[in-house]
Amino acid sequence: MSTQKSIILCLLFMIMGILLTACSSAPDDATITPTVTPRPAFVLNTPTPTAPVTPEITPTAIPTPTTNPRIRPTATPTLNPRVTPSPSPNPSATPIVLTPAPSITPRPSRAIGGDLVSARDRDPTTLHPYGLNDAVSKEYRSLLYDAKLLKRNSQTLEWESYAASAFKYDDKALTVSFMLRRNMRWSDGAPITTDDFIWTYQYITDPDRGWIDLPLYAGKIESYFAPDKYTLQVKLRDRYSNPLEIANLVEPLPKHRWDGQSWSEPEINREINRPTAVSGAWKLKEWRKDDRIIFVRNELSACSPVPNINSLTFLRADSKNALELLQKGDIDFYTPPTPADFETVKQMAKIVPYHWNPASPTWQYLGFNFRNSLWQNSNVRKALSSAVNRADMVKDIADNLAVPLYSDIAPGNPAYTDNVEKPVYSLESAQALLLSAGYRLNGYRLGDPNGKDLPEINLIYNNESEFRTRLASYLASQFEKLGFKVKLTPLEYQTFLNTLQDPKADFDLYLSAWKSNTFNPEQFGTIWNNPPGGYRNQQLISLYSNANSVVDKTLRMELLNQIQQLEAKELPYLYLYANQDYAGVAAFVGGVTESPLGIAANHYADWYIR
Repeated sequence: MSTQKSIILCLLFMIMGILLTACSSAPDDATITPTVTPRPAFVLNTPTPTAPVTPEITPTAIPTPTTNPRIRPTATPTLNPRVTPSPSPNPSATPIVLTPAPSITPRPSRAIGGDLVSARDRDPTTLHPYGLNDAVSKEYRSLLYDAKLLKRNSQTLEWESYAASAFKYDDKALTVSFMLRRNMRWSDGAPITTDDFIWTYQYITDPDRGWIDLPLYAGKIESYFAPDKYTLQVKLRDRYSNPLEIANLVEPLPKHRWDGQSWSEPEINREINRPTAVSGAWKLKEWRKDDRIIFVRNELSACSPVPNINSLTFLRADSKNALELLQKGDIDFYTPPTPADFETVKQMAKIVPYHWNPASPTWQYLGFNFRNSLWQNSNVRKALSSAVNRADMVKDIADNLAVPLYSDIAPGNPAYTDNVEKPVYSLESAQALLLSAGYRLNGYRLGDPNGKDLPEINLIYNNESEFRTRLASYLASQFEKLGFKVKLTPLEYQTFLNTLQDPKADFDLYLSAWKSNTFNPEQFGTIWNNPPGGYRNQQLISLYSNANSVVDKTLRMELLNQIQQLEAKELPYLYLYANQDYAGVAAFVGGVTESPLGIAANHYADWYIR
């Protein structure tokens, strides 16, 4: 791939990272009040394989909530064990000794049955597994399609077998080998084999298909082939720090349903938005646009445990109505859009609040335009950092749902280290740093080494978020205490992006956020090849490049530690804080566990009604 193409891909990643962050928090213009009808009491049952539910089936009365107390299970709970991995494969299938799947402890006995209801502020854009990555679409697709070869442990984030019964990376051959579990089936009963993986791989790696995540893998895989129905081998082009993540790119689609169908036209290919064969813990029962979407338990879940709950319903409701529904007991769990809304949730008597440090959080930062010589002086950047009280920002702007940040690797990521240089909030120290850089106060204004007042500095930001306006105002007030005169320039989102990409644009500082779509911190390293603001540090680029090609965990962690220490010292950004994730769940719902992957890391399969 040429240097020019690489730079373009890097910029696309950065823009998508920022765009996803904006899309996930942007308010919906429409105020929607869903119709809430009484929800019938559920009947306990022992799950048995049934014919798959398809959208053609006439829907029964939708289980929607009431404010009346629910009838709780009284029958003896029925054991619902996890799906047991198939025995280790015949070694003759591959000459490589594979890593077996970890032993799985059956879940405790739980009551089977019941229906849970939540709300989201918008419909999914698409249920296409390789469609747009807006937050709602990704969430719903993960319920339907869940048969990747490997998965992350929700607590340690280490790779574990999933659709694969065993796996092995051969560093000399640059090959990852997988043995598929036997007896995995699609929800229509058809077997899941390597044919589905190969067919899906061929489609998603075709640039004409438009898979948005393809740049993460482009050019890194030499071959993806299947010696037999249950063996996959992925040959990489080079050494990478994340060979398993690269080899794990395929979420298989049912070839027998998709082959010969349109890839992008849901009106022609019903499998896009009305799938009849899925691998996940849930099947689609009904999708009424602008109203609700209903999922029912998939008894043939390929890899995930079969859920305890009968159904999940997501109403379409804006945050105001959703909070009212949660307060009344008409919905059972909800993720409010802002920390302030979560404070409201925490006051609800029958709701349990959860919050956690996600493995891939949204983090806030202040960027510099290094084309202005003022910001090229590291002492000036350090002065601004010392003038910012991160504890105050976490408390007053993030409502205590964030943690201070000092590099581009946040707490919650296994690569995070706390052993970095951390500025102590002190306006006196900040003034001393400016003095050491040759700047002097002329009354209340900061002057350059020649005694001339510094020009007004222009801080730009996207004005489509109320909290970012508050954050920009706070930063401006702190910098003015040092003698800077600050102009705040709110911009519409696309104008903001265009300004960042224009090397001649007139701005000094920019306030933004980043959210990665992978847990691999090396992805951010591509940004430093051509970042907004023109920052260049060859040492940082080299460290990221080396970390990207090292497989040895100890050496890789040492490189990532050096990266974090360098960023905390040099301040290519003024790192502010990383947001925590949070949600409120009804107290009668059990099986909810906080983890770096959230409370629904197992796609609600472990949840149950007490």
